[in-house]
Amino acid sequence: MYIKFVFQAWDNTSEQAIGKVRTNCNTFIQAIENEGVSIENIHLNDEKITTSKDDKNIIWVNASRKIELRLKFNMNFLNCISDIVRDNGFTVDMDVSFTLSNMNEIHAQLIKDAVIDSKNKAEMIAQTMGQKIKGIIELDAKHISSDLDDNIFYDIFAKFNRNLESVSDRLKAPLTKEYENVEVKWEIE
Repeated sequence: MYIKFVFQAWDNTSEQAIGKVRTNCNTFIQAIENEGVSIENIHLNDEKITTSKDDKNIIWVNASRKIELRLKFNMNFLNCISDIVRDNGFTVDMDVSFTLSNMNEIHAQLIKDAVIDSKNKAEMIAQTMGQKIKGIIELDAKHISSDLDDNIFYDIFAKFNRNLESVSDRLKAPLTKEYENVEVKWEIE
């Protein structure tokens, strides 16, 4: 996850504007360090100064400074940062972007969950006929990411008789939904 903050302050002199920005940046950095962010994950850019005149010909100085964080995605931490900004009344632009780095695990989990669901349904059907499932005849998954490791299908077949354990307890991707179309044919005896 990449988070960019641009702290800003306006005043009559550059010294006053920079002083406000420095104070706000230092307060913010201390607050996020208190929340467990390591100083190695914080990148502080140089200060920038611009001037402008308003419609009454009064000169205003704008000071700004960018802080960048690169961290693992954590929604609770994003909420905490929003609280820090709000509670301190900072004038800051905040931009958050992230990408999923565990697409293979997500696809593997989706396929495994589909196989488990299919197995449960096949067992119910077989049980109504007084039969049992012998094994998988065929597994077909469509629309799989090109990044997906082809060996995943063989792993599923190999693990079937060992109760198909999940890759992780819970995979979460708050703003992304991944779908797989999985068809499983079971042998019943």
